[in-house]
Amino acid sequence: MIRGENRAKAYFAVVTSVYIIISLVVAFLPEDFLTSEMSIILGQSVVIIPGISYCLIKRKNIFKEIPFKKVSVLNILLVILFTYAVLPIVTLINAISMLFVENEVNAVLNDFTKNPYILSLFMVAILPAVFEEFSFRGIIFNGLKSKNILYAIIVSGVSFGLFHMNINQFLYATVLGMILALLAEATGSIIAPMIMHFIFNANSVTLTYLLELLEKLTNSSETEQLAEETVGKSDLIIVIYFYVVIGLVAGVIAFLLLMLIAKRCKRWEHIKSIFKANKSKEKKKILAQDVICTILYWMAIVVAVLVMIINEIAL
Repeated sequence: MIRGENRAKAYFAVVTSVYIIISLVVAFLPEDFLTSEMSIILGQSVVIIPGISYCLIKRKNIFKEIPFKKVSVLNILLVILFTYAVLPIVTLINAISMLFVENEVNAVLNDFTKNPYILSLFMVAILPAVFEEFSFRGIIFNGLKSKNILYAIIVSGVSFGLFHMNINQFLYATVLGMILALLAEATGSIIAPMIMHFIFNANSVTLTYLLELLEKLTNSSETEQLAEETVGKSDLIIVIYFYVVIGLVAGVIAFLLLMLIAKRCKRWEHIKSIFKANKSKEKKKILAQDVICTILYWMAIVVAVLVMIINEIAL
């Protein structure tokens, strides 16, 4: 029987390997084949198919493997508030990363503005919220928890960041992944991080469509000139200073909201215990599968990092 931690590591290695192989294959196809829509479909297919295949082959009940526990209406409202409290923190990390690397997400989102808003919302917000949470906060995080919850939060977050395959998204997606895992643990349900993930992506889609509408309502040349002027590093530094202040206040609010959510779910004591030193010295017997899965996991990490570096050099 494969241990939960090994299953999580092997799953990440498989997902990452398949994603890279598909990317290499697509690179040899006609340029107009890999549209933004096709990219989303391929990416989400890679995320979800291995998980569902595993459950079918092993005859696992998905609803027992992953905690799809009901979340009350009030807790959903608190999760929404928590999401918007976390948003300035993630935006700050994104802005800092943009001092050194390109923001690849904006270009992808701009491509989606030619589609109806509802379609873009479905592909960019709903699909990733369900599929990526199923994989990263479901299979990977829950598998890693068998070793240590704090370890699971950190490793699943880093894995989530690496999966995006570009340095810009890696930085803020890693932090976001850790927060999503913590929220899942605070509520005891994967539904809460799914809601949070959806709001984050939906917020980006909506903002892109609003900017597109603003461009149509104003002089396009002036809008393009304004866009060019706002990407300078000096402007980014001002934005960073602004978000540092906002982020500090938002961080306190986010903590208080998380505490309230955890208390309402009767899991606050559990959340506090995650960050206490674990004095247990129990050692598990190291099996061959432990070594193999760990090697596969680290190989996937190394390859993902190399891909990110190559992508950044190629821009």
